[in-house]
Amino acid sequence: GNKLFFDKRDNSDFDLLTVSETANEPPQDEGSSLNSPRNLAMEATYINHNFSQQCLRMGGERYKFPKPNPFVEEDTEKSEVASVAYRYRRWKLGEDIDLIVRCEHDGVMTGANGEVSFINVKTLNEWDSRYCNGVDWRQKLDSQRGAVLATELKNNSYKLARWTCCAILAGSEYLKLGYVSRYHVKDSSRHVVLGTQQFKPNEFAS
Repeated sequence: GNKLFFDKRDNSDFDLLTVSETANEPPQDEGSSLNSPRNLAMEATYINHNFSQQCLRMGGERYKFPKPNPFVEEDTEKSEVASVAYRYRRWKLGEDIDLIVRCEHDGVMTGANGEVSFINVKTLNEWDSRYCNGVDWRQKLDSQRGAVLATELKNNSYKLARWTCCAILAGSEYLKLGYVSRYHVKDSSRHVVLGTQQFKPNEFAS
């Protein structure tokens, strides 16, 4: 026919979040090391997933789209599925070419007048400040947040560009970033949220 579908393979690493991929010295550890590229990616993906759910208000009335989540099986408990909204958007590229993209919203914010703003929630994680230009988030985040973000823009430019692009395509009004650090530098299973920061995607892109 005249349709092309672009999708990812099941059980691939496509959805894993890269860590310090664009740093001058990206992670080089191998094997089962906590700081091997794959283990760092697994850790970052796990943190990002959990933080996006922790930002949601539980127990209250949810914002609902006209149609339910297409990826939830009928016999699946709703509490077992991460809360996320999908929106299909279309762009005309000319020469009879239409591009349809499945986009995501992680949540909504309600303004004082009841207006609804869609948001995307993502997480930046500190795994070892010695490998992040020596910027210790616990010491610098409150007083020099700009320096922390500048370092992340340098070390994770691809990941941040991808998140920004996804937010713009989805039509989200805001992109919220969480700053999450390991509870202890040698323990990748426990983490602490140090702060959050919010941007308008178009402004962040510029």
